[in-house]
Amino acid sequence: MNRLIILAITVLTFQLEMNAQQVFLNVNHELAAVEEKPLYSKKSNFHTSIRPFYHHEVMAVYNRDSVIEGLKKENRLFLKSDRWWAKVLRWGENKLLDDSFVDRSFGVVDIRLDPVMDFSLGRDRISQDRTWMNTRGFHMEGSIGKKFSFNTSFYESQGLFLPYMQTYMNQTYIVPGQGRYKLFKGGPAVDWGYSRGVVVYKANGTFTFQFGHDKNFIGDGYRSLLLSDNAFNYPFLKIETTFWNIKYVNLYAQLNHMGFDNAEDRLFDRKYISAQYLSWNATKWLNFSLFEMVEWRASPTRDFDFNYLNPIIFLRPVEFQNGSEDKVMIGATTKIKVLNKLSLYGQVVIDDLKISELRQQNGWWANKYGFQAGFKAFDVFTLKGLSMQAEYNMARPYTYSHSDSINTYAQLNQALAHPLGANFHEGVAFIRYNYKRHYFQLKGSYGVFGLDTANINHGQNIFYSYNTNKVQIEGEDGLYGHKTLQGLKTELTILEAKYAYMVNPSSNLMLEIGITDRIFSNEQGENHTRLLFFGLKTSLQNFYYDFL
Repeated sequence: MNRLIILAITVLTFQLEMNAQQVFLNVNHELAAVEEKPLYSKKSNFHTSIRPFYHHEVMAVYNRDSVIEGLKKENRLFLKSDRWWAKVLRWGENKLLDDSFVDRSFGVVDIRLDPVMDFSLGRDRISQDRTWMNTRGFHMEGSIGKKFSFNTSFYESQGLFLPYMQTYMNQTYIVPGQGRYKLFKGGPAVDWGYSRGVVVYKANGTFTFQFGHDKNFIGDGYRSLLLSDNAFNYPFLKIETTFWNIKYVNLYAQLNHMGFDNAEDRLFDRKYISAQYLSWNATKWLNFSLFEMVEWRASPTRDFDFNYLNPIIFLRPVEFQNGSEDKVMIGATTKIKVLNKLSLYGQVVIDDLKISELRQQNGWWANKYGFQAGFKAFDVFTLKGLSMQAEYNMARPYTYSHSDSINTYAQLNQALAHPLGANFHEGVAFIRYNYKRHYFQLKGSYGVFGLDTANINHGQNIFYSYNTNKVQIEGEDGLYGHKTLQGLKTELTILEAKYAYMVNPSSNLMLEIGITDRIFSNEQGENHTRLLFFGLKTSLQNFYYDFL
């Protein structure tokens, strides 16, 4: 009887098994070399700076599913046996190494379900401090008919971090990119939950609507100076309009400011953003894009401002006519495909700028801007699977900050753009190589920034009101003489080498081992860690620990 039950379940599973399509390609830098090469080809007209990518749009450029299928291995056990137990073992092998845990169709509803995990161990070879991670959860996506699709994840985690990470978490009350936490069994380990979900409605070939609680990313780089996936998830509505060589994005989001006094349960200060991004492929090898964002704080007399629902770019005049002091930023991006496998990219963000003061080169405090320049190269030295990326980022002091410290460009105590905040220079580079299921990565980053000294706001911490500089910095009322890296000059150098084996390409389950060398130093001292780590994890999105 037991054999018949098992056989019936197996047959039913085989009958319902289908290939439900993905909704998104998650923003995942580790797999960028595999996913992005066809999208950056000179033959492609894809808008690569708007992330995450829709699966159906990627499929219009190249058959990504066939690439995933090519990674799957033939069954290695019981190939010639038709016995019921051999079929069960063969099915289990496929589930473990090749397929999604559930991949089924129920009429017009398609479902994909996979477990999510991160079981990692590490030790600092200098201090002998241990670190570990224990994450369990699930990721589900699917579609309802041809127009609706959805994507949702939930993780439950416990983890022990190295002391410098614990210090940061004690100051901010959050796990970087993952929100609030509580102590696990009295500490120092912590416990937290993480969830996200998005519903997509593809009205037609022109309009696509997203509503959910997740992250967004604008740019072609590892970092973004406009909008990154650094901070915790937030509720948003995104409208993408695609026609000719243009993709136009309207993003409306609600953000929270928790503050740095405590993390107790309460209604956090609420604020909103309305952002527009116009991406224009002038040719298949040249892209220009414009960005504008206005952010405003909710209050008892003002909540969502419907003036900012205007879907047409140039909201600064609207903000001015409101008589408000809302935060407004503008920016631009560009991408040039120099060769079929080499692209240059860049960004400029302007928080505030006065040309007359800029010409004087007098260090006027309110000239707040930043820029990025980088490149991506694929199949370097004609070796298939070898890619390189390098970029430079900088931001002037006080960029992203605001007169109202709550209305700074941030979400739940973390920057919405670059994780270093402002008042910094940074260079970061990657060499990646993938061969079948094998992934190798070398990473190097160097950041230098100016920290505050003696309670003086030097412009790196975006959560300080920029008004505090006017009476605390030497000069004419503190208005002039400001320069990037003012304050306590601090250097952060990170070198990392990592190898990963793709256990299951359908769920992005990876077995990895590596070493990270980190040196944080200034005139007050140096902190040096050399972390050797090993883990089995589902690699779905980015969590950044390389800024502190």
